[in-house]
Amino acid sequence: MNLEIPSPWGCFDAIFCINLASRPDRRREAEAQFAKVGLTDRVRFYTVEKDVENPERGIFTSHMQVIRKGLAEGARHILIFEDDICFRRWRPERLAAAMEFLDGGTGLAGAWDVFFLGGLVKSSGATAAPAVRKIRYQGITHALALNRDCAEIVAAHNWHGVPMDDFYRDRPELRVYALYPFIAFQSPSPSDNDPWLGLDRFRRLLGGLTRIQIFNEWICRYRLILLIAHIAAALAGIMLFFQ
Repeated sequence: MNLEIPSPWGCFDAIFCINLASRPDRRREAEAQFAKVGLTDRVRFYTVEKDVENPERGIFTSHMQVIRKGLAEGARHILIFEDDICFRRWRPERLAAAMEFLDGGTGLAGAWDVFFLGGLVKSSGATAAPAVRKIRYQGITHALALNRDCAEIVAAHNWHGVPMDDFYRDRPELRVYALYPFIAFQSPSPSDNDPWLGLDRFRRLLGGLTRIQIFNEWICRYRLILLIAHIAAALAGIMLFFQ
């Protein structure tokens, strides 16, 4: 008898992908990415016009719109993607284990606010679940989930000149976690965020955001080991010098 294995995406009640009307190419690429991870029938594209006067405001506004839409539908967990999404290292059992830890009675039991499937972090720490890290968030909002209580607080804000990345980063009271290892990355598709096109080009020179994300994740994961290794090497050098 064949038993259907539940999809780990079932933990999310509302799943959106924000897409610019001027970038149908990105929508096609995102659709192909979602097909790879079993999201074709779950994700809903939320198409918006580009805010040419202030792209950062446009990003903020579109995120708020889908959050409010998810809340209005009664969603408990809202998952938001941006249309430059690219999946790597996909292991459904890893995501399932992470969600069990976040919401299960033996884990956090729902005591979390934001859960990133990809991003840049300042630091990360271990939890009782190997698939989940407690993080200090740094930037990029292309793949994140909000718990309902947090979503209600976030949705009460309107644009006041603070980009979406900074909005989350500057709230230390938020309980922020991340899937480990990350599975969601930004594709090499050119950015539409005009004020940051120079940074986008610089990131490409470094191999693109995918490579930067993986390196950032690795550094944060093994920072203590790297620090100890550097101290040990320095002490060894000093001892050799004075011999």
